Amino acid sequence: MNLFEISTTYQEKPYTDENEVMCWHYDHSKGRSVQGFNLLNCLYHVGDISIPVAFELIRKPAEYCDLKTRKRKRASLVTKNELMRAMLDVCVNNKLKFRFVMFDVWFSSKENMCHIKETLKFLYSSCAKSLSTKMVFPPRG
Repeated sequence: MNLFEISTTYQEKPYTDENEVMCWHYDHSKGRSVQGFNLLNCLYHVGDISIPVAFELIRKPAEYCDLKTRKRKRASLVTKNELMRAMLDVCVNNKLKFRFVMFDVWFSSKENMCHIKETLKFLYSSCAKSLSTKMVFPPRG
């Protein structure tokens, strides 16, 4: 079964100087922010083989002061959801053959669902019970 899996990876680097890549990111698996880099990746699964076909380092070049905490923070200019949609578009434009798109539930925004359904021509199907926090999108037809 051919499928795309969209996921995030965090590599903690607590002793590295902060910059737009090496900064604080919220790690959902730990339930807290970690200092390091955050990688959004798309794996292409074909049978027993997994091939990385797209990835984006999450950059946070915009610095601002959180008025509530009075701490300096960083923000990205594009969201992970926007990056995910762009990665799927590239995979489709590169004519990769697949039957499913799978990702964690925090990528299940309305914009992502509409993009997958209307632009990529996929119907929604949830397999959250068998795949934990993953959602699966099989193609139409």
